[in-house]
Parts: sequence; C-alpha cells; structure tokens
Amino acid sequence: MSTGFSDRYLHTERFGSWHPSQQRPDKEEFKAELRRSGRVLPVPADRSLLEVIREAVPEAASSCEEGVCGSCELRVLGGTPDHRDTVLSAAERDRSDVIYPCVSRARSSVLTVDL
Repeated sequence: MSTGFSDRYLHTERFGSWHPSQQRPDKEEFKAELRRSGRVLPVPADRSLLEVIREAVPEAASSCEEGVCGSCELRVLGGTPDHRDTVLSAAERDRSDVIYPCVSRARSSVLTVDL
C-alpha cells in the first residue's frame, strides 16, 4: 500500500548576497546576561551575540548562522531585541520574547536570555 508521499518534493532556493546583519551598522556594544549561569558577557559591535555566547556555552545551538533557519532561537527574559533575521515575519518584528543570536542584536544596553 502506497502512502503517495514518495513522489512529492519540496524545492526551495535562496538567492542574493544580502545578509540580515547588513540592515544596520553595529555601533554599540551591549551586554548579554545568561540567566541560568548568571554570567554577563559584553557583546562588541564587531561580533555577533552567538559568537560571544559560544565562548561561554560551546554547545549553543545553531545551523545556518545567517538568520534564516531559526535553530539558534533563544528565549528573551529581559531587554529589547533588535531583530535582523528573516525568520520572523514583518508582523512579528516587535516580539520581545525571542531572539536569533546569529544575526540579531539588542536595542537595550542589556539583553537577558534563557541560557
């Protein structure tokens, strides 16, 4: 008995050289508070939040590191994210409960995440 799924395919493509982090230049450092460990990490303007987190938590999840897959999603407990990903729709850009640290930054001076 065939389920009929073997002949179905999904093909997706992504073109262009634009990267979400190119939306706005990074001008300010901010601090990332990792709530579970109690660590507070400075995030320089020239480094991603994910890069800084990985120094403290090497097993931090990620995949594409381009802001398109959502695998690095972190729950935000405090502060205001600056969404630079393409995971969230335009209608979701004002969310303050998640961040994709591979490309997104903080609008606030401190961003507290559940990590």
